Amino acid sequence: YDEAGEKTIEITGMLSPQNNVVRVYDNTWGDDIPETPQVALLRIKGITNEQRDKVIEYADSQKGKPYNFTFLLNRVNSYYCSDFVSRAIAHAGINVNYDYFVTTGSDMIASPNTYLVYYKEEIHTNEGIKYAIYYLVE
Repeated sequence: YDEAGEKTIEITGMLSPQNNVVRVYDNTWGDDIPETPQVALLRIKGITNEQRDKVIEYADSQKGKPYNFTFLLNRVNSYYCSDFVSRAIAHAGINVNYDYFVTTGSDMIASPNTYLVYYKEEIHTNEGIKYAIYYLVE
């Protein structure tokens, strides 16, 4: 969301109802958050600065809209997490919804328009929980 990478604009359905809205958060995707055993960070292939600005413009214009717990219904006035991301990117003319149905994380990973740059997975061992973290480049 910002040039320094310290902020992200997103929506989640895991907070209190009044906080389940599109809003700006501190960027904590790299933290070892116990509730998040897997994290994948994708980038858009070949995105221009103009397209990036359009993604942010769209995302900004949606602040305050609520989380969509039905996924298929009420798509005009609400979002679920990956739907919000895919529609913001689509506003810039880029499709990341691989199957053109309900957008999932798998759709975005499988999209020919994205590439994986970071992946964290939780691993359960006899010594407890550990994390494997991978940094990938295109």
